[in-house]
Amino acid sequence: MSFNYWQRDAETLDLLIKNQLFYLIEQPFYSFLEKIIAENSQLNQLNTIQKSFILGGTTQAMRSWITNGSKDSPVEITETLLKIINLATLSDH
Repeated sequence: MSFNYWQRDAETLDLLIKNQLFYLIEQPFYSFLEKIIAENSQLNQLNTIQKSFILGGTTQAMRSWITNGSKDSPVEITETLLKIINLATLSDH
């Protein structure tokens, strides 16, 4: 995930969040994640709802992580998210 990148700019992101300007980051981040999804054969098989869930969930997790002081390492955050997004069990039902 991109939590390593966001950790470096945590202060800037925190200021954006506090000043209700986080939306300035959200759309470019969505575009970035959409490219990652499109380039990954397993992720690219997800339906629109599943992709939206991953985009929104990842963005909101990053927001929460920054707001709460980025205490967990980027690896810990990534592992936490991957535990709840078990791609092997996703289905189109």
